[in-house]
Parts: sequence; C-alpha cells; structure tokens
Amino acid sequence: MPTVDKTWPSDQFRLFLSHVSAIKAKAHAVKEALKAFGIAGFVAHDDIEPVQDWQTVIESALRSMDALVAFLTPDFPSSRWCDQEVGVGVGRSRLVIPVRLGIDPYGFMARYQALTPVKGSTAEQVATQIVTVLMHHEQTELRFGEAVLQQFAASRSFARAKQMMTVLEGFDHLPVEALRNVAPAVETNVDLHDAFGVPERFQRLLAKHGAAAS
Repeated sequence: MPTVDKTWPSDQFRLFLSHVSAIKAKAHAVKEALKAFGIAGFVAHDDIEPVQDWQTVIESALRSMDALVAFLTPDFPSSRWCDQEVGVGVGRSRLVIPVRLGIDPYGFMARYQALTPVKGSTAEQVATQIVTVLMHHEQTELRFGEAVLQQFAASRSFARAKQMMTVLEGFDHLPVEALRNVAPAVETNVDLHDAFGVPERFQRLLAKHGAAAS
C-alpha cells in the first residue's frame, strides 16, 4: 500500500507531469483527462498554493510519485528544473514516459519508448496513450492496477462503476490479492452491485486473473 502523503489524493496512482511553464495549460488538460482513469496527476502550476514552499512541495511529490511523464518541448532541456525532475525519476527507478512534443528523448530518457501524439491530439487522447503504457509496463502495471481497483471499489455512481470496470478489463495483469480484497465491495456497494453488467464482468475478471474462489 502507498504511504499517506498529503501532496496527493489518497488511493490513486501518482503521476508527476514534468513540463515547462509555456505548456502549463496543456499539462493541466492532460491531468484532468487522467482523472477518468483513477490517476492523480501532479502539475506544479496547479498543485502548489501561493503560500506554500514550492520547492518543498515539488520534492515531496517527486519522492512519493509512482511514475513520471516528461512533455518534451524544444525548451525542455533549458529548463532549470525539468531535467532535475526526470533525474529524480531515473534515480528512484520510476518509469519515465517521454511525450515527444518537438524533440526526441535524450540523455537517460533515451532508453525509454517515447509517445508521439498525432498533431492536434486532444488531452483525452494523450491521456489514453499514457494510460496504455502504465497498464502494460512491468514497472507500473500492478501498482496502477491496485489503484484502479481501489477507485472501482469506492465508486459512487453507476457510470463510475462501469468506467472503472472498463479500465480494469484493459489490464494484462492485476494483483490477485487486491482483486480478492475488492470482491466484497461488489456485493456491499450498491453502485457496483446494481450497475448493469458490472457484477458479471467482475466475476469474469476474477477468473481471468486466477482470483476466483475455488
């Protein structure tokens, strides 16, 4: 289980979004799109209050993140902070996802497969590309799966239950113990139990991942 950290919402996958200030609106839009998948994105321009010590907050987020996305614009290498943020991710063995927005990955990032959004891609499309990597990469799939399961169990509407169910069905691997721990919520949470098709789909998910009761 992740440790409690007030920098992030609880029980969500923690994704640090490294970017230059010129594209803060784009980074914010991607952060908002990621919420649909149960991901808490950290964007410095959004998440640091004017009265807070910004460097301390950023350091805390870097220490407790699960993965990092680097929006590689041409001015990214000249930023005083972006390379350092990536360096923390590499040094802490966190997955770094480069998003090519004008330049190729360089330095330590060169070993990572970069995402290349099609020109004119929406924030939702970029978020979906990021989520696909998190779902299928060995460094993140189980932690991300655990976070999505927690979001699924806490669903407070039929729409959210179906949305999280669809995300879960996209994983190749899910943590078996976490799946079993969530199973009772499908009976006790009315927004899961009464969401059309969700209980049946969850039973199929249990069977797929070898977590069904014997």
